[in-house]
Amino acid sequence: MRIIVNHLTRMQPGYICVAGINVQTYAHVRPVLSGRLTVNLLASHGGVFSLGTIVDLGHVTRCGSAPEVEDHRFHANNAKVHREMTPKEFWDAVDFVAVDSLKKGLGPDLHAQGRTCAVDEGLGSASLACVRAQGVNLFWRDGVLRAHVRDGEFHCQPPVTDIRFFEADHKTVKWAFVNQVNLRLQQGVRAVLAMGLSRAWMKEGDSAARHWLQVNNLHLEDDPLWQT
Repeated sequence: MRIIVNHLTRMQPGYICVAGINVQTYAHVRPVLSGRLTVNLLASHGGVFSLGTIVDLGHVTRCGSAPEVEDHRFHANNAKVHREMTPKEFWDAVDFVAVDSLKKGLGPDLHAQGRTCAVDEGLGSASLACVRAQGVNLFWRDGVLRAHVRDGEFHCQPPVTDIRFFEADHKTVKWAFVNQVNLRLQQGVRAVLAMGLSRAWMKEGDSAARHWLQVNNLHLEDDPLWQT
């Protein structure tokens, strides 16, 4: 299976999450291992994964459950770079799969929860989507880089996990690039948000585990494969 890598996110230091678009079906696919994916799989560390790269995962086995229906198990040693996409090819791909609202992308079980959105544990029809942005801007609150996301129904503030905004420790924010992206957004550059739901966990003070909304990546039309 070949995928266009369009989700590339920081996890705890040393770990990442990757997802992409199946080049045949244009459905989202999340390659997973028996353990977590490490930074050694990043192209910058000698691996195969980088945004805008078409990666051949080799043989995969579907292993997902709601809402992570996109999960496919692969063998890291079999994954190979097929080719790098041009910026226009990449933008055309993410724009083609993008929808106009969070619910269209992540399903009707998505609901407002506090200042963000979530899906209750075990529910949901998808955990990955591309959504056309409306009036997005990045900001800092409660020790977390967040984005104002509006789609006509929701006005929420999910965390941003785009690996390009963080230093190698996956904690320190690259503020110069946050400010640069905010400026481009303010200037009206079209953007597609690669959105995701976290694995289920219970927030302090909550009554149940939930899959929490997050902004995995921001793709901007004027420079879709921007790097820091």
